[in-house]
Amino acid sequence: MNGDGLTDLVVNESSSEAVRVLQQDATHRFSPLSGSVMGLERATQIGVADCDGDGKKDLVRLLAGGVIEVLRGDGAGGFTRLASDRFSLPGDASNFTLADLDRDERMDIVALGTGSASLYILRNRSRRGASLFELLPTIAAGPSGSQPIALSVADFDADGLPDIAVARAGDSRIVLFNNRSF
Repeated sequence: MNGDGLTDLVVNESSSEAVRVLQQDATHRFSPLSGSVMGLERATQIGVADCDGDGKKDLVRLLAGGVIEVLRGDGAGGFTRLASDRFSLPGDASNFTLADLDRDERMDIVALGTGSASLYILRNRSRRGASLFELLPTIAAGPSGSQPIALSVADFDADGLPDIAVARAGDSRIVLFNNRSF
């Protein structure tokens, strides 16, 4: 997160509604990075990826009401919050993952809808320094009441494209969505 070549941690502190960057030192110990604590609205999940192609890690946050927020990384462990970097999903979401679904070297966002058994894909159309995500048509992740609870992205069918797997609690099934370049 701070460009020193060591893996750092980004922690979503739900009790204080803050995000903290913990930097790793050469002895593999972690300590808070100065100035990295940000008071933000509560996020249910966070992820880290370079979303805008500037070579700096950005912070992706899932907020209540199905809002995805991208905080732009400065390369030193800090983040900038811009109103234009918030994207609304058609419904609330329980979790998300970051994956390059269309192999364009930009991380897309795959979110799992709550209650609606929906799969939302935000295709990354960002360019250097500007976040832009295109919401693709909603995919039904199962019948009503199937309660999708988890998702994973990997090349499950060995065709070179990442696929999406959704675990459902309501009918105890895992459903695979083969990537046809969504």
